[in-house]
Amino acid sequence: MYNYLIYNALKEHTKADKSFHMPGHKARGDFKTKFAVAPLDVTELSYTDNLLCPSGIIGEAERDIAEIVGAKKGYILTDGSSCGVLSMIYAVRKLGTKIIVPRNSHQSVWNACKLFGLEPVVVQGDYKDGVLLPPPPELIEKLLDNDRTISGLIITSPDYYGNVAPLEEYSAVLKRHKRYLLADGAHGAHLAFEQSGREYAGLYADLWVESAHKTLPSLTQGAAVFANEKSLIRELEEGLSIFRT
Repeated sequence: MYNYLIYNALKEHTKADKSFHMPGHKARGDFKTKFAVAPLDVTELSYTDNLLCPSGIIGEAERDIAEIVGAKKGYILTDGSSCGVLSMIYAVRKLGTKIIVPRNSHQSVWNACKLFGLEPVVVQGDYKDGVLLPPPPELIEKLLDNDRTISGLIITSPDYYGNVAPLEEYSAVLKRHKRYLLADGAHGAHLAFEQSGREYAGLYADLWVESAHKTLPSLTQGAAVFANEKSLIRELEEGLSIFRT
């Protein structure tokens, strides 16, 4: 049984009916009249916790979220999946000078490569009805066989057309080569709750990100990044301390 830890704490805060902190509207007057939820808009306080170093309700909520999707660690993002993508690639930036990047990857992937000086090894699959499909696992295996400087693969799954990549096959290939699978699952947060769940990135990826605001009932920019590979957690958290706000 999971409690609405953050929401309940905010509701409790509204009972005090006082505010000596930001935001400037102070949940009063005309602003409160127009926005009934204004009293829930508060900053980091001793009892609301701090997203950048959670030790209270946010930390508990992150543990709940990780448990729900079956991850070892989970982190709430307020900057959408882009923040998670940057942090994931930051986590593997020292493990190789290159990373495999499908051609239809999100802009944040290309930005991360530029920021961290990684060479993107650009790949693509076939086209179907004018839509670019994920690259075949055989291609990934061939690249890894011939280049030890590749740290892993970042794959978008599902893509913008709903195509799901062969994540299980990718995972097997990467594990054989001791490389890492990163998944941009921004459009697939709902897949964790499908009956079979076989298409969910969290079953196969070492690190993955998902945008709750795209397919789950969440405010815009609400997202989360998850880890199943313990050796990457420290670097992932360092990346989050840089890119998350």
